Amino acid sequence: LCLLIGTHVLLTIRTKGIQRKTFTGIKLSVTPDAEASGDIGGFAALATALAATIGTGNIVGVATAIGIGGPGAVFWMWFTGLLGMATKYGEATLAVKYRVKAKDGSFIGGPMYALERGLGHKWLGVLFAIFTGIACFGIGNMTQANSIAESMNGTFGIPKIATGIVLMVITGLVILGGVKSISKVCEKLIPIMAGLYIVGCIVICIVNGPHIPAAFAAIVKGAFNPAAAGGGFVGATVVACIRAGVSRGLFTNLLTGLVLVSSIIKDPVGMEGLVGANMTAGAFNAIPVVGPAVLTFGLLTFAWSTILGWSYYGERCWVYLVGVKSIMPFRVVWTFVVLVGCVAALDVVWNIADVLNACMAFPNCVALIGLSGVIASETKLRS
Repeated sequence: LCLLIGTHVLLTIRTKGIQRKTFTGIKLSVTPDAEASGDIGGFAALATALAATIGTGNIVGVATAIGIGGPGAVFWMWFTGLLGMATKYGEATLAVKYRVKAKDGSFIGGPMYALERGLGHKWLGVLFAIFTGIACFGIGNMTQANSIAESMNGTFGIPKIATGIVLMVITGLVILGGVKSISKVCEKLIPIMAGLYIVGCIVICIVNGPHIPAAFAAIVKGAFNPAAAGGGFVGATVVACIRAGVSRGLFTNLLTGLVLVSSIIKDPVGMEGLVGANMTAGAFNAIPVVGPAVLTFGLLTFAWSTILGWSYYGERCWVYLVGVKSIMPFRVVWTFVVLVGCVAALDVVWNIADVLNACMAFPNCVALIGLSGVIASETKLRS
């Protein structure tokens, strides 16, 4: 976490606060560019990246962080998300600069190519590809599929094996067509799923309106003095608060934190004892009838879109390691693992995935720090 935060700070400084260009970036992402090179359009690329980013952590992870670190964890989540924009920008810049064209005319990029072609350390690129190529099955597949199966079973009583079979089939139909097929689904799905969830969060914040100022106060105060936050929150140490917020902030920055904190302040008795997805469900019950449906839809689509987005990440790593001959076998295995994830007990998988995720971060940060000068010069060139 220290390495990642340090990278965030370094790149924020070297890009002179690239976060200030957020709205320019959004405008560029949704503006067609006929002259741009690449396999898919700008918005499709954005949607595919968001698909891999907006996962169940936005619903379950935020609640878990608050349960561990109190409301102050939300502050550190926001802090990490704000600084982390520079790191994500740096990753994208290097991915485009050092990408290569395959024999079939498609582009291949990622941290492994930045490490090999930019820093000259192929061995680090190989390590990153190995870690990501294995971790993707846990982080981006089995855990997400399991969340869907658990939700369908708990909400509608549908057997996990039935959910797994259906999910495996529809996932296979999409990913077997490659990145163009994935991007077509994502650019239609992402605006709907994110839009509905954001609207739901805003409605809850309006309902909780009188408690929003107290929620902000608890978030800021709890960030530096979590044990004194009060308002129905379990006391936590500063270290636990920062760790919970930063670790979740690497994956999620949505509105969920404000929704949960304001809901707990509004109804501490009703929210008491709720953890994880149940805590978020308790907050969404503030919207009669529609609230639970919006949350269930969000959980299902967030998880499935992550499965689609991460399939491409994992595939690119295996292509780097063993060549294009790995593409179809990877897609077939990935599709089958979706079924396994729906019916498996995932405690061990989560632990392995967390370790491999940390392993991925080290070579990636080496590339970003070592090539921070390149990122700065590319930014200056295009400013």
